[in-house]
Amino acid sequence: MRHVLYCGKKCLEIDHFNSQAKANKRHLYSNLILAHRICNNKKQDFWPTAKERRDGIRYINPCEEADYDFQIFENPDTHELVGTTPAAKYHILMLDLNDPSFVQERKDRSDLANCLEGRRPAVLKGGFSELSDGIKAMREMLNRMIPLISPPP
Repeated sequence: MRHVLYCGKKCLEIDHFNSQAKANKRHLYSNLILAHRICNNKKQDFWPTAKERRDGIRYINPCEEADYDFQIFENPDTHELVGTTPAAKYHILMLDLNDPSFVQERKDRSDLANCLEGRRPAVLKGGFSELSDGIKAMREMLNRMIPLISPPP
């Protein structure tokens, strides 16, 4: 969910979704995903055991199934991600999706969105031109951040 323009190309890596896949399937395009370095390093070669998988404990494959807004939601107060299924809880834990840098970015995104949408007061100085340029810059920054993962209604 991290945008390459926000975190930089050096933070994103190609990861083998299933690092345990047999040689003939390991390097298939369908087994490769773009991952943030933090997530990739946390996952490494960890893969749930057969028993864990039978119990629904597994990684969510973002290329094959819906995860965010379906199984994973952002707590609007803490900005931490919450899983609603065993797979989602495992995914969040093992990939460290509540790493402090991710939580802080989600909080910053929320604060910025609240300011831009008038839900939080802002003190602005300067003339109309500076104000307009500042708002444009803030909207561009917001578009590069981790998007909101809304909880169910």
